[in-house]
Amino acid sequence: MNIIYKNVIRGARQVGKTELVRIFARQAFDSLVEINFDEDPDKASLFDEPDVRTIVRFIEIEANVKIVPGRTLLFLDEIQAAPSVLAKLRYFHEKMPELHVIAAGSLLDFALCAPEHSVPVGRIEFMYLGPMSFGEFVLARGQEQLWEFLGTYRISMRLPEALHAKARALLKEYFLVGGLPGVVKAFIESDLDPKAAARAQNSLLQTYYADFGEYKRKVDVPLLQAVFKNIPTSIGKTAKYG
Repeated sequence: MNIIYKNVIRGARQVGKTELVRIFARQAFDSLVEINFDEDPDKASLFDEPDVRTIVRFIEIEANVKIVPGRTLLFLDEIQAAPSVLAKLRYFHEKMPELHVIAAGSLLDFALCAPEHSVPVGRIEFMYLGPMSFGEFVLARGQEQLWEFLGTYRISMRLPEALHAKARALLKEYFLVGGLPGVVKAFIESDLDPKAAARAQNSLLQTYYADFGEYKRKVDVPLLQAVFKNIPTSIGKTAKYG
């Protein structure tokens, strides 16, 4: 495996960034060292040293693990809580190119636009993760054969009404449940109970709502909360934020 860039995964909260990296680590590496700066902000102090190899040694001591370049994945989660660490990724690229590093964050736009934090252009590959697509939802529902068929379907082909009805039913489920993995999981594990999906959705909505305080230096938070609350009544309509 030869990765030239250090990767940063961007995306909203709860779209599955952390779990995706953990799955990737299990499949492609011998070990994973994970640092969550939101949960442990003090760990940003491990990166204060200018020498990258010293930083890695400090991480090994703190985590009580051995980091083996090429076999260990270093995962820096919620890196927006420690934006100064983001700038250090260029030095990981230059001084330890053999070490695989992935960072992820949910509010990176605000960290990246701050003038005091430089972005290592050309040294980081930014990737964006969104919610599950309809196809991924169909696969999560265990309908591999249907999705394989739909992938080859053309409008001129005959589609039996039974298959059309099945696809429509799954699409209605997708409209109801959405593409956030936690909600999809709750829906499936509850034997397709829409109330279980609604409870999971409500929990995540409260998380998003609570996050608005992070934007207070950029926007009017009460106004943003009002816009957020009125999204369901504004679907399909033209909205102007002001």
